Amino acid sequence: MYKLIGANLQGEVQLLETEKVQRELARFVHNKWKEIAIGKTLTFEGAMVIPSKDLQNGEISIPHYQNGEEVLNFRSPFLNSNGLCISSNKILEDILVPDGQPLAGAIPVSDETSNRIYNCLNEEIKSILPEAQGKNLHGSS
Repeated sequence: MYKLIGANLQGEVQLLETEKVQRELARFVHNKWKEIAIGKTLTFEGAMVIPSKDLQNGEISIPHYQNGEEVLNFRSPFLNSNGLCISSNKILEDILVPDGQPLAGAIPVSDETSNRIYNCLNEEIKSILPEAQGKNLHGSS
């Protein structure tokens, strides 16, 4: 079926309009999403987020990653906000327990709250753009 679809993509693509082909493609996509969800294709690490004053916005501390390595994570590097982002890894001392081993199951992130970061960015925009003065990022007064 996939060879047939691939060959048809080189021509008129009329096969893509048929119910059978659309069903097969939907099944294929569904199976790929299922493989991702159950960890067959992609795997993720989980940990409790703890705030750190030693990290800036956009930084995270995972001891078994290289210093400066970019990390794709599902928790924004500030408190009270979720989302997919890329953070820079920074090795910190406060992730280590007294014997020098990393604290298991915890990842330090910046202690900035999403509201504080939003307000800071909003003020920066107001200072740069004269038409933004007196408005927030959503355009209301």
